[in-house]
Amino acid sequence: MATGNGNAEATGSESPGELAARCVGDLTAYMLSQALGFVAQLGIADAIGDEPRPVDDVAAATGVNPDALYRTLRALASRGYFTEVRPRVFAHTALSELLRDGASGSLRHYAIWLAGDSFRAWAEFDHTLRTGKPAFEAVFGAPLFDYLTAHAASGELFNKAMAGTVVARLEVVATQDWSNVGTIVDVGGGRGGLVISVLARYPTMRGVVFDLPNVVVEAERELVAAGVSDRSEAVGGDFFVDVPAGGDLYVLAQILHDWSDDEAVAILRTCRRATPDDARLVLLEQVVPPGDEPGFVKLLDLQMMVLLTGRERTQEEWRDLLRAGGFELGRIEHGVRASLFEARPA
Repeated sequence: MATGNGNAEATGSESPGELAARCVGDLTAYMLSQALGFVAQLGIADAIGDEPRPVDDVAAATGVNPDALYRTLRALASRGYFTEVRPRVFAHTALSELLRDGASGSLRHYAIWLAGDSFRAWAEFDHTLRTGKPAFEAVFGAPLFDYLTAHAASGELFNKAMAGTVVARLEVVATQDWSNVGTIVDVGGGRGGLVISVLARYPTMRGVVFDLPNVVVEAERELVAAGVSDRSEAVGGDFFVDVPAGGDLYVLAQILHDWSDDEAVAILRTCRRATPDDARLVLLEQVVPPGDEPGFVKLLDLQMMVLLTGRERTQEEWRDLLRAGGFELGRIEHGVRASLFEARPA
């Protein structure tokens, strides 16, 4: 989401008009997010399908206004989502394929979530800016995870949304050699995407997906569907209380950024109690770059502030957090969507 060159203004490389145009582009970015979210929600990408399709046919299939749909798709095509192959006839691009339900790495549900509950919370960003507290709780009357537990439809959408982001994080996982791991425990593992991917690579490995009881019901179904239920299990619980003991490799994949430093340390200490001295802990998180260097993670940090008590952290802050939780950071490997921090019990 970073726009332009972070040093452009300082070096005088942009004219006043160019600066104004860049500012207007940033100010109106919500329009793109909302358009993508509701196109995803209405199933427009699925209705277009595998072959170019006239916009009137798509509108009839999805129950929307043909003129409004054409103008929406025309705008999205200008940003690389869909392409107008003939007048009023649209086909998919690699980007718009990500809005299809069931596509590899589909972000359809993530788009819907961002345009819905997340957007409603962001509408009250001033609450967060004034108080330092999550706007989500002020808008919805409960902390995010409590709200999702109490509202089944919202919880299911959120879980599907987070599952869609797993593919990008798995790129750095795929480069690891975990052939000597007997049991992997994914703490906060959601619907089990990471465990399923890893077990597919290592046919003798066992896996444990640990998450809230209402979440692991979905994980159990996913493990069965993936054909790995004979060497995996989904365990419900609370990672502030305890996690399954005795694993060889524990993974926290973008879990700690949801929580304040004190809360994150408490989660790490729970993991430390369960982790054998010869086991490893892996974090998949993003790293805040220094100074004015652009990076999506700096915007994601605001998302953590609006929705939760969490924050994104610098490399040194991750090192300090691990140490406070009972682990010593070893190597770091940076990926496109996540960095991998490997630590061992202190």
